[in-house]
Amino acid sequence: MPPFDLPVPLALCRSVDHVLGHPHTAAIEPKFDGWRCQVLAGAGRLWSRHGTDLSASCADIAEASRALPDCVLDSGELAFGKLQSRSGRGPRSHEGFTVHLAAFDVLVVGDTDWRPKPYSERRGRLLDLLEGGPPVIRPTAASRRPWTGWAPWAAWRAS
Repeated sequence: MPPFDLPVPLALCRSVDHVLGHPHTAAIEPKFDGWRCQVLAGAGRLWSRHGTDLSASCADIAEASRALPDCVLDSGELAFGKLQSRSGRGPRSHEGFTVHLAAFDVLVVGDTDWRPKPYSERRGRLLDLLEGGPPVIRPTAASRRPWTGWAPWAAWRAS
């Protein structure tokens, strides 16, 4: 169980004119349109960034997250326009699309709060947690240099 009540407020992305910090410690990740959420993996629960329970309307992702170890992921679901059709109705087998979850941070593992840890440690743990996990839940691409690292993400997103 997380050492705090869920859902928690999430850090929001914002545009910047330059990267803060040392170039060897900064990482750049793409920002995608979709529903921002946090996932209590293992238990199969999802919340929006506003605290709305998305577990029923995104039951396919909730169910897939049960295959992961007990952790809390900061994530986003892709296909914003298509997700709007799910609001309040839950997934339907005839929808004709699959929702993918792009995980970009780990907040908790087991009962340990990972938020104070450095990004590089959290990123490494996130990759470990998702290794061999459900194909609809993948880490977002991250690059230490803005001109590399996007091809694997584009290939996954297109599948």
